[in-house]
Order: sequence, then structure tokens, then C-alpha cells
Amino acid sequence: MSRKSQESEGKSGALGTLIKSVVSGSVIAIVGIGIWGGLLSAAQANPHVLPYVVPAMSAVLLIGAAYLKWVRWPRTGYEFRRAGVRLSAVSAAAFFTSLAAGWSTMLCGFLVYVAHRSLAGLGGEGMLHFPQTSFANLAPGLLMAGIVAGVVEEVAFRGFMQGTLERRFGIVPAIAVSGLLWAAFHLNHSYFAEEPLLWPAIFLAVATILGTIAHRTDSLIPGIAVHSGFDAAYFLLAGYLAPRTSPIVFIQSVMSPPSMIAVAGLAGAVALISWLAFFRATAERRMASALAAG
Repeated sequence: MSRKSQESEGKSGALGTLIKSVVSGSVIAIVGIGIWGGLLSAAQANPHVLPYVVPAMSAVLLIGAAYLKWVRWPRTGYEFRRAGVRLSAVSAAAFFTSLAAGWSTMLCGFLVYVAHRSLAGLGGEGMLHFPQTSFANLAPGLLMAGIVAGVVEEVAFRGFMQGTLERRFGIVPAIAVSGLLWAAFHLNHSYFAEEPLLWPAIFLAVATILGTIAHRTDSLIPGIAVHSGFDAAYFLLAGYLAPRTSPIVFIQSVMSPPSMIAVAGLAGAVALISWLAFFRATAERRMASALAAG
């Protein structure tokens, strides 16, 4: 982030910084997800539109990211936009260790959650609704759904919200506020009604994973890859299994809760090793940033 932008944010009061972070992040999330939702609605109503959904949304994401990072018009707010989009380059070591750490941690948590649903008698999740077409036609759209979630939500919540709050209040409050607002954007999902206390905690846990990666690398690129990869894998599995069953029901049919916990334990061990490697990979950049700030 440039010194000019830091000075500008330094002049903002605490309330002003909070409002700026929440409003900017919310606008990006609403616009990005809204455009994707509109394209999906068009595809649902007319399956002939489906082949055009992926290139159209790809163009939206590329143009949007380019505007936020490079376009200087209007000049007012340019430094804030550029800092908020947070698309900085990262080292190969930081990138690949963040992928290993993020995915293994999420897999561990996912399997523990599925085991919890089995033991609590909650069963599987609700079926996702897809256009009536073959999986081959559906797969590009499912992959794009994961990419949209990763790009839009990371830029909105880990970029503009967390990044702005982080510079003013520190990393812990920034992750807590942006994580809870991220959860609030998903309140319309059915699983919140089933377990209204558990799901905000799950979102905060995932926000801690993604927020730590963004904080340590000062970039959204690794977090986007982690977020998009996990979501895309779930959507592709859901599309492949539909309309016969859903991913959680499928896992419950082939694994017992003790087996899920055992595999989750292995994933947790991989996660611990990966996080240690990630912190080592980002230690040098963090030290250099601290010296530069000093």
C-alpha cells in the first residue's frame, strides 16, 4: 500500500474506517454475486444461454479486477481501490504452502462436520438445483461458480473489508468483523436455519484461515485459489451426483463417522505441517515489510 493511501486512512476516524470498509466490501459482493446470479437465472430460464455464462462472467471478473487495480478514474478513491483489491504477487513457496495449508484444514473441518451431522442425526444437506443438461455442459458453469465465489468474496471480505480494518485496528478485529459480515451474507442458506449458532463459528474459522493467508502474504491471490478450489470441488461433485444424491449424503453412505474422524485426523496432521511451512515461507516478507514500515 502506498504512503499516500496510508496517510489518507490515518486521517479517517475509527467509525469512518469501519463504514468505508463495510460499504466498499458490501458493494463489491452485492454487484459481483448479483451479476453472476442474473446470468444463472437467465441460464435456468433458457438453457441455450448456458454456454455464454462462463465467458461473460470471466470478462466481468477480469474487467472488474483490472479497473480496481489499475484504472485511475475517478482519481478520488484510486489509492483506496488499488489497496483494497490486494492482488499482489507472492512467492511460489508462499503460494503452494498456503494451498496445502488451506485445503487440508478445510478438508479436516469438512469431514468433522459431516461426522457431526451423522452422529446428530441431521442427515445430508439440501439438493442444489441445476439446469436440466448433461454434466459435461454443466461442469464449466460449476467451475466458474467456485471461481466467482473465491474472487468476489475474497476481494470484498479479505480485501476491502479486512484489509482496510487491518491497517487501522489490527489483524484480529479485522478478521472478526469481516468474518461475521461474510457469514451474514450467507444467512439465506438453509444450513443457518438448522444450526444458527454453529455456522457463524464455521464462517469465522474459515475467515481466520483465509484472513491469515491474506495478512501474511499481503495478497488475495493464494486465498482466491484456496477458496475457489474448495468451492469448485464441492460444486463439481454436487453436479456430478445430482439428481441422485448430494455430496454429504454420498460421503455418509461410504464412510462411517469414525472413518471420517480418522481421515480428518490425517488431514489435520498435513495441515499442521503445511501451516508451519507457510509461516516459514512468509517470515522473510513479513520481516522486510516491518523494516520498511519502521
